[in-house]
Amino acid sequence: MLQRFETIEGRSIPFYLLIFVLGALALGGILATYLLCQKGLYLTGMTTRVPWGLQIILAVFYVGLSAGSLVISSLYAIFGKMEYKPFARVTVFLSFLFLVAALLSIMSDWGRLSNIFEPFHHFNPVSMFSINPFLYITYMIISICYLVAMFMEKASLVKIIAPVAVIWAIDVHSGTGAIFGFSPRELYCSPLLPPSFIAAALSSGTAFAIII
Repeated sequence: MLQRFETIEGRSIPFYLLIFVLGALALGGILATYLLCQKGLYLTGMTTRVPWGLQIILAVFYVGLSAGSLVISSLYAIFGKMEYKPFARVTVFLSFLFLVAALLSIMSDWGRLSNIFEPFHHFNPVSMFSINPFLYITYMIISICYLVAMFMEKASLVKIIAPVAVIWAIDVHSGTGAIFGFSPRELYCSPLLPPSFIAAALSSGTAFAIII
């Protein structure tokens, strides 16, 4: 089945309308982040009894969407399902964007953006909080290489990178689940958290890909 990709010209009214809507949403996000920095994290729903506000909830959701979206590309890249080829590039690109969104959510929850490099200065090999930043950064690099290989139509290179990307995506979301799995709280503190997070990522990533 021959498939050909074309560049979107971006001259239609629906295209400009989409750009306007996305720009308005981005502006609203910037304003909300500014208010969050000025007023405090209580705006995210965080209290003395609720340790995780909206920012952490969104970060976990974004990481799940990222991992789930990338796994969809494996249907073409690993299993050779050509009918999924048109979606493979989109899902890998979305995977990268969602991970960036997750990291931005985490950064805004820190309160001080100057702490961004602290996890790298004080690495603790037995702490999931310390391990995850390395998983995230490596995952972003792999996703970029994966996407470039797809755009260059390097089928042999795609087949090599795809299994690595999928395995790393599973590791990334397993690491996110492990953070909650080691948390001494009710409904958490369980070795079942990482696989359950993977299941949630696959379902949510597939659902979002269908919407897109």
